[in-house]
Amino acid sequence: MKPTLNSFHAFVIVYMLEVNVSIFHNPRIGVENIGTNYWLGMLILSLAAMINIYFISLVIRKAKGRSVFEIMEASIPKPLLYPIYAGLVLLWVSFSSVSLKHYGLISQYIAFPVRDGIVIYLMCILLVYYLLLQNIYGLSKAITCFFFIVVWIPLIILYCIPSWDFLRLTPFLFQGTTKPITVFSWAEVYQVFVGYEMALILIPYFDKKGKWVKGLYWGQALVSATYLFTAIIISGFFSFEQLQKITYPVITLLSYIELPFLNRVEILSFTLYTFNIISVTTIYCFAALLVLKRLFPAGKVKWMALAIVLALFGLVVGFDISRHTERFFRILNNFEISLAVISPFVLLILLMIHQTRKERRT
Repeated sequence: MKPTLNSFHAFVIVYMLEVNVSIFHNPRIGVENIGTNYWLGMLILSLAAMINIYFISLVIRKAKGRSVFEIMEASIPKPLLYPIYAGLVLLWVSFSSVSLKHYGLISQYIAFPVRDGIVIYLMCILLVYYLLLQNIYGLSKAITCFFFIVVWIPLIILYCIPSWDFLRLTPFLFQGTTKPITVFSWAEVYQVFVGYEMALILIPYFDKKGKWVKGLYWGQALVSATYLFTAIIISGFFSFEQLQKITYPVITLLSYIELPFLNRVEILSFTLYTFNIISVTTIYCFAALLVLKRLFPAGKVKWMALAIVLALFGLVVGFDISRHTERFFRILNNFEISLAVISPFVLLILLMIHQTRKERRT
């Protein structure tokens, strides 16, 4: 019998996709776009993510184990889907590539200033290629191991509680933003919740009854709790003006922690998050690989996986400045957010059309 993933795997995958290197600069992005007490804005955005997961769960239950590709191809002529498939491959490979490059540049700046960032980037790409050659069950086991390595890291900031001051939270709400408050500014903060939409791609690998959906909710709940906890602690440690000026507030916060058995806590924490970024890159590349299989059914997996990792390297050649990758990453995130919001409704409509046709035939 073919092994299937369960709700715990869904829980782990959602967490690893969403709690990544973004956690280190999310407080700065939050105060720039939402303003004072931005943690309340994070709570609102986390509720929006839960609502989005609800619509995704409707698709999962109605799909009954069918992949999103089967759902689309049952109602839309396949030639018309080829441009969409090509666009998804480009989006997910670009997203993976820029995420990995952004992490490499930050790690070079913080942890390995004398090393060439390309070395770290290539090491990660080789590991991603190895993981892409595994089946989904082997991939999920690797990501689960990574999860237990990193899930405890946010708890380190509890050491800063003695210096936490309630007065720094201020009584004002959403004031002092450096950017106009628009849908796009809130979307820039919402980007930390991008990742749960990958559940749609992984439908065939879970049980057909859809009981694993609860893992998505619990994973999103832990992600929301992690970001809210970090936001509240850091808002009571730094002033609002400091958060606007510090590029990576969480790393700066960790640098204040002194343990008798460990120096430079921030470097260890950031380095361990390599496992998160590898998980993100691998899952998005795995999704791109599944799409490539629809475009080239006769293609060999190892060659398509090789093409993907070569694209990972080629797409970011010349991106040597962190702010450039951050800007490109923000653009790609807007596309991914749009996909996460729109795709469940499109798939639900296609499922309704397919069901209507089936009833007419009978």
